Amino acid sequence: MTDSVEGVALLAVCYTAMFNYSSVGPRVDGSEIYEDLEVEHPTLSLVTMFASAAFDEFDWAIVRARGEDERRERRGLETELSRVLVEVDPYRVEAVLHALAAGGSWEGLPVPADLALPVMERWELVEAAMDRWRALGISATREDVEQLFIDASAEVSGRPRDEIYDEFLDAMEAVA
Repeated sequence: MTDSVEGVALLAVCYTAMFNYSSVGPRVDGSEIYEDLEVEHPTLSLVTMFASAAFDEFDWAIVRARGEDERRERRGLETELSRVLVEVDPYRVEAVLHALAAGGSWEGLPVPADLALPVMERWELVEAAMDRWRALGISATREDVEQLFIDASAEVSGRPRDEIYDEFLDAMEAVA
């Protein structure tokens, strides 16, 4: 990843996905993706698969710290995440801020003074880039894709959604 607007945005989309628990609990090193694939976990998406393979030790330290803070219901300055963020590159801190802002849980997170202004100056650019990444469908879950299929089929055919959904379930059963 890079500190470009697009790079920070992609990393923020990845953090947003990886901060969600896997089927076996908090994500810690990427190996959770195998269980998620096995049980078709609802948070499974292209971005969770990508991040599971692409994250390095710094990214996993951030994800583990966030998971630990969530587990212990910690917020503010005295958190594992706050401790980890002082040790990582500024672009990772910026990406974490965007990821946490998406979930509304960034209150009290310390931002170094020399980073606060640059982050705020390009806040809207990174948010717009995050929207572009999401528009590509990389964070869409299986349930999102199924719903889009049903909605599009109903719109094109004029048939009721519940009828299309029932046919979809029948087809999925036949494949399994």
